[in-house]
Amino acid sequence: KIRLKKVSELIHNSDSFPDLTYAKVSVNFEYIIDLPNGNYEVVEGSQLRISRVAHKNNTSDYYIKEGTQKERRSKKDEVTALLRERCNIDIDHNRFLILQGEVESISMMKPKGQTEHETGILEYLEDIIGSNQFLPRIAETFQEVEAAAEIVTSKLHRAKHIEKELKELQKPRDEAQAYLDLEVEKFNKQATLVQCHRRETLRSVDSIIQKKDELEGTVAEEENQLNTQLEELNKAEKKYKVDCARIEKATAEADAATKEFRKYEKRETTLVAELKNLTKEQKELSGRFKKAESSTAEMSCNVEAWNEQVANLERTIEELSAKTESHEKEVEDVQDSVRDKTAALQAEMEKKQQELVPWNKKISESKAAVELANSE
Repeated sequence: KIRLKKVSELIHNSDSFPDLTYAKVSVNFEYIIDLPNGNYEVVEGSQLRISRVAHKNNTSDYYIKEGTQKERRSKKDEVTALLRERCNIDIDHNRFLILQGEVESISMMKPKGQTEHETGILEYLEDIIGSNQFLPRIAETFQEVEAAAEIVTSKLHRAKHIEKELKELQKPRDEAQAYLDLEVEKFNKQATLVQCHRRETLRSVDSIIQKKDELEGTVAEEENQLNTQLEELNKAEKKYKVDCARIEKATAEADAATKEFRKYEKRETTLVAELKNLTKEQKELSGRFKKAESSTAEMSCNVEAWNEQVANLERTIEELSAKTESHEKEVEDVQDSVRDKTAALQAEMEKKQQELVPWNKKISESKAAVELANSE
C-alpha cells in the first residue's frame, strides 16, 4: 500500500529533471556465512536482485537478476514465489515490514490488546515476526512456571523448616562431634598402646624364636638319640623274635618230650602194675611151691608131676623176674633220657630268659622316651 493514488506519482519531477519517464527501485539479496572474527563471507552464486519499475502510464514492471545471469523481466506472482522460496519472505500478508499506509493505524494501536481477539502493538509485532505461533507453548510454559513456583514455594517452606530443625540439631551435632573427637583421640591412644604392645611382643617373639631354635636343636639331638635307640630296639626286637622262635621251638620240643615222657610214664605205670601182678603170682607160686613141698609126702605118687610143675613154675618165675628187671631198666632209661632232655631245655629256657631281661628293660626305656617325645 502507498499513500499516493497513482503509480506515476512516484516518478520524480523537478526543475532539474522534468521529463523522467519511470522510477525504479531494486532490492538485493545474498546468502552469507558469519566468520568467528565478526566479518562474513558471501556465498558465491547466491546473489539475487529484484526490481520494480513504475511508468508514467501508471503501470509497473518487475525484473529479476540471479547471480551472474542477465536481468530479466518477470511477473508479480513469480517475484512473490521467488521471495517466499529463496528468502522466506511472505508478500501476501505484508508482515515483513511496515507499509506506508499502515503507519497511522499502527500509531493508534494500544500497547497490548485488552481481550484475546483485540490486536495491540505487541500482537501486531508478534504477528510480523511470527512469534505468535509460540503462544500456546508459552501459555503451557507459564502454567508449568506457576506449578514450579508453587513447588518452589513449598520447597522454600520446607527448607526454612529444615533450617530451623538444623539450628535445633546444631547443639546435639556439636555434642556428637565432640564425642566423635574424643573417640578419635581414644582410638589414636589405643593404637599407640597397641603399637607399644606390638613392639614388646616382637621383642618377646625374638627371644621365643631363639629359644625355639635351641629347643629344635635339642629335639634334633633327641631325635638322633631316639633314632639310634630305635635302631637298637629294632635289632633287639629282631633278636627277640629269633630268640622267641628258638624258645618256641625249644618249647615245642619240650612239649613233645613231655608228651613222650607221659607216654613212658603211662607205660611205666603199666609195667609196674604188671610187675606187681607178676610179684603177686610169684608169691602165690612160692606159696603153692611151699605147700607142694609140705604135701610132698602125701602126694608122693604125684611127685614127678609136681616136680615138673615146679620146674615150669621156676622157669616162669625166672622169665618173669628177667622180664621185670628188663622193664625196670627200660623205665629207668626212659626216665633218665627224659630227665636229660627236659633239664637241657629248661636250662636253655632259663638262660634265654636271663638274656632277654636287659633287652626288655631297653625296650621299656625306648617306649617311654618315644611317648615323652610325642607328648612334647
